[in-house]
Formats: sequence, C-alpha cells, structure tokens
Amino acid sequence: MFSKVIVSNTLSNLRNIDKKYYVNENNFIYSKKLTPENTAGIILNNNGLNINSQARHFIKRIEKNWFFKVSGSAFCQRRQNLLPELFKEENDKLIHNVYKQLKHLHKYNGKSLLAADTSIITLTNHTITNEKYGIKSKLDAKNTIPRARISCITDTLTNMVISANINIKATSEPKLASRQINELKNIIDLKNSIIMGDRGYDSLEMMLNIIEQNSYFIIRLKDSTFKKERENLTKQDENIWININNTRLKNAENKEIKEKYLKEGRIKLRIIEIKLEKENDEEENKEYLITNLTKEMAPYDDFKELYHQRWSIETEFDRLKNIHEIENFSGRKEICIKQDFYAKILTYNMTMTLKQDGERFMTILISKNKKRRYQINISTALSLFKDILIVLLREKEEFKLKLLEFCIYEMIEDLSSSLIDPPNTERIVKDITNKFPGNIKRA
Repeated sequence: MFSKVIVSNTLSNLRNIDKKYYVNENNFIYSKKLTPENTAGIILNNNGLNINSQARHFIKRIEKNWFFKVSGSAFCQRRQNLLPELFKEENDKLIHNVYKQLKHLHKYNGKSLLAADTSIITLTNHTITNEKYGIKSKLDAKNTIPRARISCITDTLTNMVISANINIKATSEPKLASRQINELKNIIDLKNSIIMGDRGYDSLEMMLNIIEQNSYFIIRLKDSTFKKERENLTKQDENIWININNTRLKNAENKEIKEKYLKEGRIKLRIIEIKLEKENDEEENKEYLITNLTKEMAPYDDFKELYHQRWSIETEFDRLKNIHEIENFSGRKEICIKQDFYAKILTYNMTMTLKQDGERFMTILISKNKKRRYQINISTALSLFKDILIVLLREKEEFKLKLLEFCIYEMIEDLSSSLIDPPNTERIVKDITNKFPGNIKRA
C-alpha cells in the first residue's frame, strides 16, 4: 500500500519544519514546549475544542507527559510566527506524490476529471476579520458580515482536493481558477486532465489558459456566451470558429496569452448541444457545452455523464463544511484563518489518500466481476484518521506505517458499495431550515 508511505512522509515533514516557514528566522529560538513542530501539530489537530483544551491535550500526548501544561494565549502568540504556506506547500507535495506514485487512481480514458468551483464561507464576526473580509449586509447596509470565498479544484473520481485557496469574497471565479491551474502545472500532469466548470467559468481567457497548458476542458455556456457562433450550429456536436477580439479579452490578466491570440484572431472549439428531458408540458430546454476534446477522445454520448461528474465538487464542499468543519476557525487574524484552512485541506487529502488504497483493495478482493466499485464512508475515514493523528506525529517511521495500515483496514470495515453504472442524477432539494433533523440515528 503506497498511500501509507506517502502520508507517512508528509507527517515526517511536519515534524521537521524548515526555517523558511518562520515569519522571522529568529522565531522559536527559546521554544521548549511550543516548538514550530508542536505549534503546527496543534493547528493540524484542530477539532473545534476550546483553544486551552486543544493546546494542553496535544502537548501532553505528543510529549507523553501528563504534567506538561501550555496556555491557549501562549499558543495563539506562537502560531503567529508560523507561515500558513507550510500547510499549503505540504499539501502540494502530497498531491504531487499521489498522482505520481498511485497508478490505480480512477480516470476517464486515462485522464483525470477535475472540477473547479467556489463556495462562500462565514467567518467569526469580529473587528479583525471584518477589516479583511467584511462585506456589506444586504439586509442592513450599515453592518458588515465577514465572509470569504474558497476556491477549489477537485478530482471528481478520487475525492482529492488538488488545489484550494481562500480569498476575499469579491473575486472573479474564472481568474481564481486560472491562477490555480497555473500552479497545478508543476504538481500534476495537466496534459492528462480534463477541467470542468459551470456557467460561471465560460471565460475565454480561462479556456485559452488551459489550452496553453496543453490540457482539456468542458465548460457549460451561459445563454449570452458565444451567441453569434452558436446561431451557426447545424449539428448537436460541431467544431466551430470562435472569434477573438479586445472586447472578449478586455479583462485578461495574462498579457502574453492576450497578445498571442489577438494576433491569431480566432480559434476552433467544439460545441455540444444537449437536450434536457421535458418535465410535464414544459418546453424542451437545451444546454451547451464547449470543449477542446476531439471526437476521438470523447464521443458525443459521453458528455452528459461526463459533465454530471462535475456535481461531485458540490458534494466535496458539503463534506468540507459539515463533516470536516472547515468554517470552524480557531483564530480571527488572517494568518490564523489561513493556517486553519490549509491545515484542514491537508488532513482531508491525507485521509483521501489512504482511502484510495482501501477501496482498491476491497474492489479487487470482493468484486470479481468488477461491476461494483466499493467506497469507504468518508465521514468515518476522517474520524479514524483524526483519532490517531497525534500518535502518527509522535511515533517513529516503522510504527507509523503499521498504524496507517491498521487505519486503512479500519476504514474498510465501514464499507459501502456503489454500481459503476451512472447513479440517479435527480437533484434532491434539502430542507435548509432543518439542518440537523431529529429522525437521524444518534448515539
């Protein structure tokens, strides 16, 4: 199981932190209990407890000394000496190793299916967060609400969050996605990836940026996007010339791409028309997808299910918010918010890495006819990994690998199966007024 080695290496890096992640190179010189490694460990082990309880709980167990004590205020001061880039870059290394070493990851015709999207999260209502993230309230313009936009690119077939950022709310979605794609070119193989986006991502600059990375995209078009070109469609699946002018690239950030394609004047892309099923006596609706995939790479009949895979990112946001509690920040300052955010993305991806080997093992063992793909319950997997995180950070390599293997087998015990055939795509509207219904079984 290669996944346990990848996760073990990541945890080892977090117990040997480079000074480049200090805010100042003289930080942590006189630290005994709250070393940079222990400070990072407390952040990584954030489980929503009171800061004092959380810091004491971690220090006592990591040092194996029940008489060790540390105050929450001391931890809060010390954490501001540690850059959040530590967790972000460790996550990038983890993703790079997963996609380089795990050859059994689920793919479509040899390509990873990636989905880009954003979600709004609410921060602690405090003066410090209002200064950075505050936006005007629609209900009362005198008040401000601290909200941030998290942008993610996820692998829809593996549940990995391969790129994540936290930004101020008023940020363009396509621009955020383009920046993340530029970062990903050094982390995963974009040449064998298909990036999917909804109607908010039908930016010509983003499409050109993906093409420049020798990658592929499937994006749903708004009614107003490329309207003139779509009027010339004669088939449901057709390659068509898209005109490029200053108006369509007026807000482009990448000047090199802008100059290059303005000189060319046009580009040929493939537009797919998909007819939606009628409901009662309603008129037949049509949706349009645009892609640079050739017909040999992806036939017309595959596109409805391919684009439906994009919905997986909405499920990931739901898990991050409601299971992993990514909005449960342990600090108010920007540096603390970013530390918590990137640390939780890292723990989520370490869990998903272990999950890959568990599912593969059980699918091979149980599913002889390969008509079923076995899936581990993600909520259970996260809980199991968090339970042993402090021990994993504390123990030596040999014991750590055994413990990670044991964790994978425990995940397997809470196994469910799903058909490889496409699931029911009917959207279920949840009752938002009853987030925690009383009829759900609880202990």
